[in-house]
Amino acid sequence: ATVIPLVCTPGPDILFIASQAVSGGTAAGFRATAGVVLGYCVHSLLVALGLAAVVAASPTLFEAIRWIGITYLVYLACRLVRAAL
Repeated sequence: ATVIPLVCTPGPDILFIASQAVSGGTAAGFRATAGVVLGYCVHSLLVALGLAAVVAASPTLFEAIRWIGITYLVYLACRLVRAAL
């Protein structure tokens, strides 16, 4: 119940879902929606379990997670550039 209003609120998620639906059809739109909802559910579950408090209390853990995210985004960017060439 907590996740549904987040998914229905206009923003980057809706733009992503719409772009997937336009470029890949209804099935791609449904897959994108399922992925966004799953991401929200995992995030909500981790917050409910108190993981956010643990990360907030540990600057080292926060930095590690941040650098992992940065590395993943650079990896995705490299793949996108290679696919365009």
